[in-house]
Amino acid sequence: MHLNAFLSMPFVVRLKSSAALILSTIVSLIRIWFQDNKLNRTMIGQIALQASINGYRESALLYVAAKLDLADLLSHGSRNSSDLARMVGAHVASLHRVLRGLVLMGILSEKRDGRFALTALGTWLLSGKRNSLRNSALLCGEGRYVAFGSLIKSVMTGKPACSSPETDYYEFRKQNPDLCRSFNTEMARRTRLDTESILAAYDFRSLKTVADIGGGYGTLLSAILKAYPTHTGILFDQPHVTDDALSYLEKAGVAERCMIVGGDFFNRIQIGADVLILKNILHNWDDERSVTILRNCREALGEGGKILLMERLMPSSAKDNSNTIWLDLCMLVQMGGRERTENEYRELLSAGGFIFTTALPTSSQLWIIEAVRTGETE
Repeated sequence: MHLNAFLSMPFVVRLKSSAALILSTIVSLIRIWFQDNKLNRTMIGQIALQASINGYRESALLYVAAKLDLADLLSHGSRNSSDLARMVGAHVASLHRVLRGLVLMGILSEKRDGRFALTALGTWLLSGKRNSLRNSALLCGEGRYVAFGSLIKSVMTGKPACSSPETDYYEFRKQNPDLCRSFNTEMARRTRLDTESILAAYDFRSLKTVADIGGGYGTLLSAILKAYPTHTGILFDQPHVTDDALSYLEKAGVAERCMIVGGDFFNRIQIGADVLILKNILHNWDDERSVTILRNCREALGEGGKILLMERLMPSSAKDNSNTIWLDLCMLVQMGGRERTENEYRELLSAGGFIFTTALPTSSQLWIIEAVRTGETE
């Protein structure tokens, strides 16, 4: 519309025409905004999914950083890639590229002169830091990272990805002392995070002799003995594990009240105790082998003796507890076990010769499932 024609219109008509033009413009802008916003949401979703697809890069970089002790080497100051390569025996140019990848992750920072420095986030890879994640990164790189690469095998067969005799994870760990120590040190770290909640949730006063079956270095048992000074303990695990346990018990100040027994819970458990603790044990195994473990535990207890399973419980919906769902997938590809519901643990206990008594929640993600030995196994 020409300006002269518009001005020749009556005022009311001009006003209505202007309002219509403004409304049309607003509608057009809103339509454009929604289109752009929809496009942005689509792009954000695509970018997020691509980041998940590329997650293997971060896992691999963190493994290299842990394996080469890069955090420790940078703990006293920044260094260039040549110095670090010389210290770890690596190829200079290749290590430099890895260091820049760690910069992108926020593990390291890169200075203008080309040196690399450890960031606050990177300090969690320090070997001496309390609750360090270094061993977690090592276990991921040498176990779960490889196993998840064969997840499709587990999906198609129902068996762990590392199911051949040559790659069985338990045997592999036993034959690799460094990996075994990393595993047990990492399990000790995770147990330390749970001990306070376990002691707050369960009363051990009437149970004078406590045995931790598959108890690693004795982190949980040490905490119980500290909390109950008149109690005694038995630490039961495979000999290649218990060989390193004494120093941990001595540091905790409970070695004199704790007996260390090397053995295999798939065979006879020759101990005498008021209660047996199995923390994060049965989730490693399928039902058949879990029942075998429980029956052997039953034989180690007198009539009325108790067993405490300390496990996560599978949620009814995946989003109710994402960490348990992720751990269940780890059991699928690496161990051959699985996380279970309360009813499934009840069934296992019954098959193993126990009567379920209670399931107690803790402030961590663990539940304490108590059962009593009685009667005869079927």
